[in-house]
Amino acid sequence: MSSLAKAGETRRQQIVELMAKGHSQNEIAKQLGITQQAVSLHANKPKSIEEIEAIRMRVRSLVMEEAADGLVSGTLGVVRTSIKDGDAKSLELSTRAALNLEKLTASASGEAKRVEVKDVTPPPTATDLKVLIAQLMSADRPFDTQAPLALTQ
Repeated sequence: MSSLAKAGETRRQQIVELMAKGHSQNEIAKQLGITQQAVSLHANKPKSIEEIEAIRMRVRSLVMEEAADGLVSGTLGVVRTSIKDGDAKSLELSTRAALNLEKLTASASGEAKRVEVKDVTPPPTATDLKVLIAQLMSADRPFDTQAPLALTQ
């Protein structure tokens, strides 16, 4: 590769980097001390277009990953609190949120996959998990797998 070709390639790479960062062609031209037409010529080369899109996709992926990490940790916190408090309704809602979050992040990352949730209808009566756990753990009676547990309404 000649020195002139190397210089042209270096300039093209500078333009690609600046465009990927979101700079306009006019800003790039001023910053590099070249004409807007020269920037446009380099930016519209197929190799440049491909590189700019690849850089932008990596940035989008990183941003989505960071946002998803924050949402996931928040959702898991709600799940933990729901379990600790014995709040069945909150647990159900936070579990649904986690599933929706998984679908959203998979779709945004281009890894969309079908997620099926079967039979997520709530039970016909409200159940107090703390009461059920207390009944199960009760020391004053032996555990009988056949005996029905009392449900609160």
